[in-house]
Amino acid sequence: MLNNYAEAITDFTKVIELNPNAADAYYFRGYSKMKLGKRRSALDDYRKAKELGIKKGSKRIPDKDLSEIHN
Repeated sequence: MLNNYAEAITDFTKVIELNPNAADAYYFRGYSKMKLGKRRSALDDYRKAKELGIKKGSKRIPDKDLSEIHN
């Protein structure tokens, strides 16, 4: 089912458990959390994704999603 963000969070969490360095999984889990209004938790995932190598301006990651992250 499309737009099932709660299920996506569960799936990305499993990916992270298997590979704690999966930057994309942190990003997309954060994106799903943001869609569900879990902003603080989403920003934590975005920060981790950035720490693991996701770059602002990436083709897949809009600048606006990472612009709120301050190190």
